[in-house]
Amino acid sequence: PRRVMYVARTAADAEALRAAEADVLPGTAARSDQAHVEVGARLGFPPCCVAAFAARVRRGVDVLPGVGRGFAEDFVAARDAWSPDARAVVNPLWMRHRVALVSFYPCAFDCAAALRLAEATRDLVAQRDRALAAALVAALSGSIVLSRDGARVELHGDVASARPHDDGQIDPADAALADALSRGALQPRAGRAGPAAPLRVDFSA
Repeated sequence: PRRVMYVARTAADAEALRAAEADVLPGTAARSDQAHVEVGARLGFPPCCVAAFAARVRRGVDVLPGVGRGFAEDFVAARDAWSPDARAVVNPLWMRHRVALVSFYPCAFDCAAALRLAEATRDLVAQRDRALAAALVAALSGSIVLSRDGARVELHGDVASARPHDDGQIDPADAALADALSRGALQPRAGRAGPAAPLRVDFSA
Protein backbone atom coordinates (compact mmCIF):
# COMPACT_ATOMS: atom_id res chain seq x y z
CA PRO A 1 0.00 0.00 0.00
CA ARG A 2 1.08 3.55 -0.74
CA ARG A 3 -0.04 6.93 0.46
CA VAL A 4 0.01 9.97 -1.79
CA MET A 5 0.58 13.43 -0.34
CA TYR A 6 -0.86 16.37 -2.28
CA VAL A 7 1.00 19.63 -1.69
CA ALA A 8 -0.33 22.94 -2.99
CA ARG A 9 -0.50 26.61 -2.08
CA THR A 10 -3.95 26.14 -0.58
CA ALA A 11 -5.89 23.22 0.87
CA ALA A 12 -8.56 23.76 -1.78
CA ASP A 13 -5.98 23.37 -4.57
CA ALA A 14 -4.63 20.16 -3.02
CA GLU A 15 -8.13 18.74 -2.65
CA ALA A 16 -8.98 19.66 -6.26
CA LEU A 17 -5.87 17.85 -7.49
CA ARG A 18 -6.73 14.80 -5.40
CA ALA A 19 -10.24 14.77 -6.84
CA ALA A 20 -8.98 15.10 -10.41
CA GLU A 21 -6.42 12.34 -10.02
CA ALA A 22 -8.96 9.96 -8.49
CA ASP A 23 -10.21 9.30 -12.03
CA VAL A 24 -6.79 8.36 -13.43
CA LEU A 25 -5.13 6.33 -10.69
CA PRO A 26 -4.20 2.74 -11.60
CA GLY A 27 -7.12 0.40 -11.06
CA THR A 28 -9.84 2.96 -11.71
CA ALA A 29 -12.41 2.14 -14.36
CA ALA A 30 -12.62 5.55 -16.04
CA ARG A 31 -9.39 7.04 -17.36
CA SER A 32 -10.65 9.98 -19.42
CA ASP A 33 -8.13 12.14 -21.22
CA GLN A 34 -9.82 15.26 -19.78
CA ALA A 35 -9.00 14.07 -16.26
CA HIS A 36 -5.36 13.73 -17.33
CA VAL A 37 -5.47 17.25 -18.78
CA GLU A 38 -6.76 18.65 -15.50
CA VAL A 39 -4.19 16.76 -13.44
CA GLY A 40 -1.36 17.93 -15.73
CA ALA A 41 -2.54 21.54 -15.57
CA ARG A 42 -2.86 21.47 -11.77
CA LEU A 43 0.65 20.01 -11.47
CA GLY A 44 2.02 22.82 -13.63
CA PHE A 45 3.16 20.68 -16.55
CA PRO A 46 3.56 22.47 -19.92
CA PRO A 47 0.22 22.57 -21.82
CA CYS A 48 1.83 21.18 -24.97
CA CYS A 49 3.18 18.18 -23.08
CA VAL A 50 -0.15 17.61 -21.35
CA ALA A 51 -1.95 17.72 -24.71
CA ALA A 52 0.49 15.19 -26.24
CA PHE A 53 -0.02 12.84 -23.30
CA ALA A 54 -3.80 13.17 -23.52
CA ALA A 55 -3.66 12.33 -27.23
CA ARG A 56 -1.81 9.09 -26.42
CA VAL A 57 -4.39 8.26 -23.75
CA ARG A 58 -7.17 8.68 -26.33
CA ARG A 59 -5.56 6.36 -28.87
CA GLY A 60 -4.07 3.99 -26.27
CA VAL A 61 -0.70 4.51 -24.60
CA ASP A 62 0.59 1.24 -26.09
CA VAL A 63 -0.40 2.12 -29.67
CA LEU A 64 1.88 3.24 -32.49
CA PRO A 65 -0.29 4.87 -35.17
CA GLY A 66 -0.32 2.83 -38.35
CA VAL A 67 1.62 0.00 -36.72
CA GLY A 68 -0.41 -1.57 -33.94
CA ARG A 69 -0.57 -1.94 -30.18
CA GLY A 70 1.29 -3.84 -27.47
CA PHE A 71 4.27 -1.48 -27.22
CA ALA A 72 5.61 -0.25 -23.86
CA GLU A 73 4.30 3.19 -22.93
CA ASP A 74 7.82 4.62 -22.53
CA PHE A 75 8.78 3.33 -25.99
CA VAL A 76 5.74 4.98 -27.59
CA ALA A 77 6.27 8.24 -25.69
CA ALA A 78 9.97 8.32 -26.62
CA ARG A 79 9.22 7.75 -30.32
CA ASP A 80 6.70 10.59 -30.20
CA ALA A 81 9.16 12.90 -28.43
CA TRP A 82 12.32 11.92 -30.33
CA SER A 83 14.50 14.81 -31.48
CA PRO A 84 18.03 14.98 -32.90
CA ASP A 85 18.59 17.76 -30.33
CA ALA A 86 17.37 15.83 -27.27
CA ARG A 87 18.30 17.57 -24.01
CA ALA A 88 19.30 15.73 -20.87
CA VAL A 89 17.37 17.90 -18.43
CA VAL A 90 14.04 16.77 -19.91
CA ASN A 91 15.01 13.09 -20.11
CA PRO A 92 12.20 11.09 -18.42
CA LEU A 93 13.54 7.65 -19.32
CA TRP A 94 15.44 7.09 -16.05
CA MET A 95 12.42 8.09 -13.94
CA ARG A 96 11.80 4.50 -12.92
CA HIS A 97 15.38 4.50 -11.59
CA ARG A 98 14.48 7.62 -9.56
CA VAL A 99 16.69 9.89 -11.65
CA ALA A 100 14.85 12.81 -13.26
CA LEU A 101 14.39 16.58 -13.30
CA VAL A 102 10.88 16.33 -14.78
CA SER A 103 7.98 14.14 -13.68
CA PHE A 104 6.10 14.11 -17.00
CA TYR A 105 6.63 12.99 -20.59
CA PRO A 106 7.81 15.97 -22.67
CA CYS A 107 5.98 16.37 -25.96
CA ALA A 108 9.44 16.59 -27.54
CA PHE A 109 12.91 16.07 -26.12
CA ASP A 110 13.75 19.63 -27.13
CA CYS A 111 10.43 21.21 -26.03
CA ALA A 112 11.15 24.82 -25.01
CA ALA A 113 8.49 24.88 -22.28
CA ALA A 114 9.73 21.60 -20.77
CA LEU A 115 13.31 22.87 -20.94
CA ARG A 116 12.43 26.03 -19.01
CA LEU A 117 10.77 24.01 -16.27
CA ALA A 118 13.56 21.44 -16.07
CA GLU A 119 16.30 24.06 -16.04
CA ALA A 120 14.50 25.97 -13.28
CA THR A 121 14.31 22.76 -11.24
CA ARG A 122 18.01 22.07 -11.86
CA ASP A 123 18.87 25.61 -10.74
CA LEU A 124 16.84 25.21 -7.53
CA VAL A 125 18.70 21.97 -6.77
CA ALA A 126 22.01 23.73 -7.49
CA GLN A 127 21.20 26.47 -4.97
CA ARG A 128 21.33 23.82 -2.24
CA ASP A 129 23.83 21.37 -3.73
CA ARG A 130 25.75 22.23 -6.90
CA ALA A 131 27.44 18.82 -7.01
CA LEU A 132 24.09 17.04 -6.86
CA ALA A 133 22.67 19.17 -9.69
CA ALA A 134 25.71 18.41 -11.85
CA ALA A 135 25.47 14.69 -11.02
CA LEU A 136 21.78 14.63 -12.00
CA VAL A 137 22.49 16.21 -15.38
CA ALA A 138 25.39 13.80 -15.95
CA ALA A 139 23.19 10.82 -15.07
CA LEU A 140 20.53 12.01 -17.53
CA SER A 141 23.03 12.62 -20.35
CA GLY A 142 24.31 10.19 -22.94
CA SER A 143 22.78 7.57 -25.21
CA ILE A 144 19.83 5.43 -24.16
CA VAL A 145 18.50 2.49 -26.12
CA LEU A 146 14.89 1.55 -25.44
CA SER A 147 13.22 -1.62 -26.69
CA ARG A 148 9.57 -2.04 -27.64
CA ASP A 149 8.91 -3.91 -24.38
CA GLY A 150 10.31 -1.05 -22.27
CA ALA A 151 13.76 -2.45 -21.48
CA ARG A 152 16.45 0.24 -21.53
CA VAL A 153 20.23 0.47 -21.38
CA GLU A 154 23.03 2.99 -21.58
CA LEU A 155 25.16 2.90 -24.71
CA HIS A 156 28.86 3.79 -24.62
CA GLY A 157 30.24 3.36 -28.11
CA ASP A 158 29.54 -0.27 -28.98
CA VAL A 159 29.09 -1.34 -25.36
CA ALA A 160 25.66 -1.41 -23.75
CA SER A 161 25.16 -1.63 -20.01
CA ALA A 162 22.10 -1.99 -17.80
CA ARG A 163 21.69 0.60 -15.07
CA PRO A 164 20.92 -0.68 -11.55
CA HIS A 165 17.81 0.57 -9.80
CA ASP A 166 18.20 2.50 -6.53
CA ASP A 167 18.05 -0.81 -4.64
CA GLY A 168 21.08 -2.05 -6.60
CA GLN A 169 19.08 -4.58 -8.63
CA ILE A 170 19.22 -4.83 -12.42
CA ASP A 171 16.07 -5.62 -14.37
CA PRO A 172 16.61 -8.93 -16.22
CA ALA A 173 15.01 -7.45 -19.37
CA ASP A 174 17.53 -4.58 -19.28
CA ALA A 175 20.40 -7.04 -18.85
CA ALA A 176 19.17 -9.12 -21.81
CA LEU A 177 18.91 -6.02 -24.01
CA ALA A 178 22.44 -4.94 -23.02
CA ASP A 179 23.79 -8.38 -23.91
CA ALA A 180 22.02 -8.47 -27.28
CA LEU A 181 23.24 -5.00 -28.23
CA SER A 182 26.81 -5.64 -27.12
CA ARG A 183 26.89 -8.87 -29.21
CA GLY A 184 25.53 -7.00 -32.23
CA ALA A 185 22.39 -9.14 -32.28
CA LEU A 186 20.24 -6.00 -32.34
CA GLN A 187 20.77 -2.70 -34.14
CA PRO A 188 19.13 0.37 -32.58
CA ARG A 189 17.71 3.11 -34.75
CA ALA A 190 17.29 6.82 -34.11
CA GLY A 191 14.00 8.49 -34.88
CA ARG A 192 10.60 7.04 -35.62
CA ALA A 193 11.53 4.54 -38.34
CA GLY A 194 11.57 0.81 -37.70
CA PRO A 195 9.07 0.19 -34.89
CA ALA A 196 10.41 -3.29 -34.20
CA ALA A 197 13.98 -2.07 -33.71
CA PRO A 198 15.18 -0.62 -30.40
CA LEU A 199 15.06 3.17 -30.31
CA ARG A 200 18.22 5.16 -29.62
CA VAL A 201 18.01 8.63 -28.06
CA ASP A 202 21.15 10.71 -27.58
CA PHE A 203 20.66 13.22 -24.74
CA SER A 204 23.16 16.08 -24.67
CA ALA A 205 23.95 17.95 -21.45
